Amino acid sequence: MTKSSTPYPERLRHSTTNRSVVYELNNDAYALHYSEAHAVVEGSQQVLNDGTVAVFIGSCGARAERDKTTTLGPVYVMQPGGAVAVPTGLILLRFSNNVRAQSRAPELEKLGYDITEVLSYAPNCAWVRDAAGDISRGLGGISKLETLRNLENVEPQMLMHSPRR
Repeated sequence: MTKSSTPYPERLRHSTTNRSVVYELNNDAYALHYSEAHAVVEGSQQVLNDGTVAVFIGSCGARAERDKTTTLGPVYVMQPGGAVAVPTGLILLRFSNNVRAQSRAPELEKLGYDITEVLSYAPNCAWVRDAAGDISRGLGGISKLETLRNLENVEPQMLMHSPRR
């Protein structure tokens, strides 16, 4: 992997409760997030999330500019293990059991995040994303999220290949 100036964090922890697993930015790859599923994506190394995300090796320039229905995103490598991982921009927050995630919406908005979903089976947990939908800003702000009162875990959503059973 080569070092370059990138808007994405070089390293991400799997979560605040599992610090032994980290994701390292792969500057030699990129992901395209599609608005609709694709069965096959020409030139891709992997297709994830039922065809809505494709991983490519090399520079993204021309491919991303040709298709305006895509969003460009980073590719990480999980350590240990070496699995390819693509962040969606969603981040799972788990507050203490006595804290309803929805009650923290004003604080999250001040930090630049919107709640996209509160988990019905765990009202102290919510998926959040950068208010503008910017994956880079969302990932870059994880350290700000970790400062919230009564927060027990922060975990970026990472798409990874899983073998079919």
